[in-house]
Amino acid sequence: MEEFEYFENEFIEFLEDRKCNERTIDGRLSVLRRFFKDYGVFNEENYNEFYEYLNDNCKPATVNLHIIA
Repeated sequence: MEEFEYFENEFIEFLEDRKCNERTIDGRLSVLRRFFKDYGVFNEENYNEFYEYLNDNCKPATVNLHIIA
């Protein structure tokens, strides 16, 4: 959980620095929360599993939005 909190705070700062609107920030945070809920730790193996899951279960536009986040 500590890793998630670190990523969440850093990510919010990153998005705010780039002048993202609140809706964009909320959407991207929901992807981050989902990733950490399902995988717990951000690493290459978990990222690849998440990517495969998205490709198998979502439309291409959704996959792109999640990966961009």
